[in-house]
Amino acid sequence: MLLPYPLAPYVVGRAFSIPGLQAEIDRAHERQAEAARGTLTQIFPGVDKEILELVLEAEGGDLGKSIEKLLEMSSGV
Repeated sequence: MLLPYPLAPYVVGRAFSIPGLQAEIDRAHERQAEAARGTLTQIFPGVDKEILELVLEAEGGDLGKSIEKLLEMSSGV
């Protein structure tokens, strides 16, 4: 059984290593969240990082929705 490279390390015999796959998924989510935090910090440099984190979390990690919410907050709408 040939697998694409990203999956190959998580195969033990003929079974998938669920903990290995889950760890990779968790790392990917963390990289995505870090990128979103960085983007929000660049767009809204004057907003406290804790506020940015709270908005991002409240919007389920959705960068677009977080930007919209922060724009609403900053315009007083």
